[in-house]
Amino acid sequence: MTVESFDWKYAGYQRAETTKGYDSAKSKDGSYKVARATIYVFKYTAKVVLKNTSAKSIKATSWDYVFTDAESGKEIKRFKIQSKQQILSNESQTLVKDIFIAPDEDTRPLSSAKQGVEVVRIEYTDGSVWKRP
Repeated sequence: MTVESFDWKYAGYQRAETTKGYDSAKSKDGSYKVARATIYVFKYTAKVVLKNTSAKSIKATSWDYVFTDAESGKEIKRFKIQSKQQILSNESQTLVKDIFIAPDEDTRPLSSAKQGVEVVRIEYTDGSVWKRP
């Protein structure tokens, strides 16, 4: 497996439901009522183009989009992503995943960070699995 290219783009705001910061209460019948609220989150799109250099077909890939400090090399943020997309032997595929970030999370350090993609796990159609050591 080789990473041919990758990209991270801001894609606007997205409406989302949350239960964070709201109390849940147990009702008389034993069920729980969960308080929900609508918030708006930042939407980003993570994209990677992978080439399957194996003789086996791939059915799923786990990959991390990683941001590191350009000067120190220290990791700033890691997004763990799973894609269930078949990649045939010697074929390249573009994997895309939407990432949602809460508005109270500071994303400024990501804009100046060094970006990279790490493939951490591959599931093949024959049932075998490769994991990054």
